[in-house]
Formats: sequence, C-alpha cells, structure tokens
Amino acid sequence: MPSDAELMSTLGPMLEIGPRVVLAMACGLLALVAVRIGARAIRQGSAGVFLAGWALGIVGVCGARIGFASLAFYGSLPMLEGVPDPISGLEIWRFLRAYEAPIALAVGAGVLIALWLHRGREVGATAASSREARSRRIGAVGEARVAAELKRIGLPALHNVILRGAGWSVELDHVVRVPSGIAVLETKTLGGTIEGQLDSPVWTQRTVGGVEVGGLANSVLQNQAHVSALQGFLGDLRAPICGYVVSAGRARFAPEIADAVVSVRDLPWVLSIPFAEPNPRVLDTAWRWLEHEAVKSPGRRATHEAYARRRRGASRARRLA
Repeated sequence: MPSDAELMSTLGPMLEIGPRVVLAMACGLLALVAVRIGARAIRQGSAGVFLAGWALGIVGVCGARIGFASLAFYGSLPMLEGVPDPISGLEIWRFLRAYEAPIALAVGAGVLIALWLHRGREVGATAASSREARSRRIGAVGEARVAAELKRIGLPALHNVILRGAGWSVELDHVVRVPSGIAVLETKTLGGTIEGQLDSPVWTQRTVGGVEVGGLANSVLQNQAHVSALQGFLGDLRAPICGYVVSAGRARFAPEIADAVVSVRDLPWVLSIPFAEPNPRVLDTAWRWLEHEAVKSPGRRATHEAYARRRRGASRARRLA
C-alpha cells in the first residue's frame, strides 16, 4: 500500500494541473457555443441574441487564453522561481489591462454588427410589410373576381368567414351553398409557374423566365385544413363539405398539381358536380350557423390577423433553425 507521501507525489500534480485543463477546455467550448449562437442570430436577424453570443465568445477566448497560458506555466522555470500563476487574480487583471485595446475593439465590433442586424431587421420588416400589403391587394382583387362569378352563377355565398376555436383561428375565403352541400373555396391570385406535389407542404413559385420567387404554402393542404376546421365547427351537424382551390390569376400550375386547381371560368360546372345527397334540414341549419359567423367575422379581423402573423413568424423560425 503506497504511503501518504507517495500518494501526494502522484496526485499532487494532477490536482494542480486539473483546474487549468478544465478552464482551458470549458472556455474553448464556450467560444464554440458562442460561434453557433452568433451564426444562428445572424440568420434570424436577432441583434440581442447575437450580442449575447458575441460577449460569451469574448469571455471564452480570453478564458481559454488564460487557461492555456497557465498550462504552459505549470512546471516551468518562472513557476519554480515564484512568479505568480496566470490564473491568479492579479495576473488576470494584468492580462485584461495588457489586452484592453483588442478587447475594446472586439466589443465595439460586436456592438456595430448588432446595430447592423437591428437596422437590417427593421428594413426587412418594412419590406416584408410592403410585400404583404401588395399581396393583400392582389389577393383582394382575385377574391372579388371569384365573388362576382359566384354572384353571376346565382349561388348563395359568404365571403371572408373567420371561424375561431380554442387556440386557433381560420379564415375561409368563400363558403358556397351548392345543391350537394357546402363548398369551401380558397382563392389564389398568382403569376408565373407553380411547382410542387399534392402532398408537399411547400410549393415553389417561379417567374415566367424561370427565376425562383420563393416558396408558398401548399394551397390544397391549406384548404383541406379549412374544410377540417369547418367540420369541427359544425360538430355533430353532419353537413356534406368539399373544398376547391380556385386560381384567379395567370399562374400556370405544374401537371402534378394542375388537376387540383380550378380556374374561375370553370367554377359554374365544377360547383354543379354532385358530391353528396344532403339532408335539407341539416344543410339549412349549417348554413344559418355560417351566416351568423359571417356577421361576426369583421369584429374578429384584428385578432385573426395577429394570430396569422404569429403562425407565419413561427414557420419562418422553424425553416431558419
């Protein structure tokens, strides 16, 4: 069994060098984490998160520098001569004073980048708001065109009906009473070429020249969710419901999805196609309920739009993550 002196001669150096190794490794990992935080903050345009990550990075780099200096110091001639350890309070203060200018430069650079991100986010928000307003105007023109066609056909229709539930809100562009039941129409006023699959969450929009404009939510899946929301709203009132995506713009849809989209000029014959044999009393009741919701919809507009913005923001955050 080794003596106490032998144990101390073995464990003593390990106990002395251990904290130095831990400090160097921990600060190095902190710097790496800070890099990831900063990169993610830049992608998301978050100035506050970037600044926090930048500060952690400065602390990590300085701490790693001190830790490695302490490792190099251990067992060296200066240590044997009684020179203070780099991890002592006095030496850390001297290190900070010696590197005061680079640290201040790094802090200033981080603040400038954060200000740039904040400004970029403001500009981006303004541009996004402008695009959203333009998209709304174009969408309103398309919806007005569909509403005019429904009026010409002579079918009872409700427009921009907002349904609400526990934690959700949905807007139905058009709800039409047809002989077979209730048709839910989702109007899209788009240009260029739309590509995608019926089951893909996102479709791709391209200009006439083939340049990708961006992604848009799958309109078929979107309207299926609207149909499900209406079914949930009616509950045990089993009125037949079907949904159609209506194109009110000049967009050309890829063959994979073209058959799922109806043009405005085809609405008369599409809505005349029977899809069920409804109970007239059930259909009358369901329609009265919807008329009641349509009356209340204007007062729900602000709340619904706020909910929709939160959903879009969460969706963008998931794509950037």
